[in-house]
Amino acid sequence: MNPWYFPSIGEYASKLEKQGFEVIYSHLFSRPTLLEDKDNGLANWIKMFAANFLKELSEKEKMVVINDVEKQLKSKLYQEGNWFADYRRIQFKAIKK
Repeated sequence: MNPWYFPSIGEYASKLEKQGFEVIYSHLFSRPTLLEDKDNGLANWIKMFAANFLKELSEKEKMVVINDVEKQLKSKLYQEGNWFADYRRIQFKAIKK
């Protein structure tokens, strides 16, 4: 049911190496991303990317969950009237052997 996969650098490097690549550089970094629509940004993101987790809930129940998530994340991901996604990115430089 969970469509997301968040490998560590080591796990992903191992997958590359098993496919015949030599990993010569890797870097993990934060990439905060502004969500559109100001106050509705996080709710919109949840509805778009996490709808599968909420599909069994009524509309009222979905809003309760979304409001709770917003409440829990506001101090970390809400800045100056905008929501930010706390994306992280892994970069690799690998050469095929």
